[in-house]
Amino acid sequence: MAVLDTTLFDGIAADPEALAQRMLDLIWGEIPPYTRTKSDQLPEEVYEQCLHHAKLLPVVLRSGRMPTRDELAFAREAARRRAHGDVPLDAFLHAFRVAHGVMWEAIHDAGDPEFALPLVGLLIEYFDLVSTQVAEAYVREEQRIHALADRERRDLVENLLVGRLPETDGPHRAAPGIDPTGQLMVVIAQVEDVDDLQHVAEALATTTKGHIGGPLVVARQAEVVALVAAHDGVGECLEAARVALRDRRGLDFVAGVSSALAGFSEVHRGYVEAEHAARQATASRPIVGVAEIPALEYLLISADAATRAVLGAKGHALQAVGPEKRAMIAETLATYVEENLNLSRTARRLGLNENTIRYRLHRIGKLTGRDPRQLSDALDLLCALRLAS
Repeated sequence: MAVLDTTLFDGIAADPEALAQRMLDLIWGEIPPYTRTKSDQLPEEVYEQCLHHAKLLPVVLRSGRMPTRDELAFAREAARRRAHGDVPLDAFLHAFRVAHGVMWEAIHDAGDPEFALPLVGLLIEYFDLVSTQVAEAYVREEQRIHALADRERRDLVENLLVGRLPETDGPHRAAPGIDPTGQLMVVIAQVEDVDDLQHVAEALATTTKGHIGGPLVVARQAEVVALVAAHDGVGECLEAARVALRDRRGLDFVAGVSSALAGFSEVHRGYVEAEHAARQATASRPIVGVAEIPALEYLLISADAATRAVLGAKGHALQAVGPEKRAMIAETLATYVEENLNLSRTARRLGLNENTIRYRLHRIGKLTGRDPRQLSDALDLLCALRLAS
């Protein structure tokens, strides 16, 4: 870069405060995110940044060079601060374009316009360099903020799942949309490829609700866990998430939903419920609420190992029966119990005559040593069959 006539810069170097104030006024007049801000410190901070540029730019251009990284440290620091506030990156960069315009007008008006024209390219280069550095700093800080926020959300969920409650009163900073004492539901969503979990999390975050804002949604291990405000429309919100995900990415998921919970203190119980419900979800029935699962079915799927062993022993004799015959026995018993041990209704539902049903029940009794015509024995056998399936 050739050394320039230093007299071009005398005018703008003489009153940097006036240039900084001009930049500030235009930024607040042209860029809505700045106008809407409620921060008392932001105008002062922006003025200081404008003043830095108003002082730095004449110095570096007069010496025929671009600013060093050290000289632009103040701009990168400003970018990092803005990433924490309510000024998005596009608005932040727009502010530099405003500052560019103010500086060009000042240079143009400082002397003969003919001598100012060669500075157009230099001024553009200066603000391009600054914009590149501040954009990189902003994005890097934004990514760091998101990573920290995601870690805080995961830590909060992991603690709640083991019954460890946060010590703070009111909404947790990792879940500002959730009332810790409000009625909650736990949602567990699962997708075929764990690499797609983040897409599922984003879909749930945009379609479900918290009490005072967004839900708490975390992708963890092989599932997505969401804490949402309890209401009758949770299933509809999940279906909206499925539709959005299919439309945008061709993906689908299944989900289990807990019953209504009394805030953070019951999340660990709600997770267990949602987990059981998610196990019942299929492609044809992708969203299952724990309230939809019949009581006997829920008792079976939630039974621990000891309970399963006791129930399984009640149908021990059925283990020697082939799978097709065992399926027939299970269908007969299930229909018989659902029809309140009524032979004629059972026969009609199965498309058989009553004698066939009577014969089947007799054979089941002979095989197992239990009388399926007695409700308790029929339930014992039905439980054993379902646990074995």
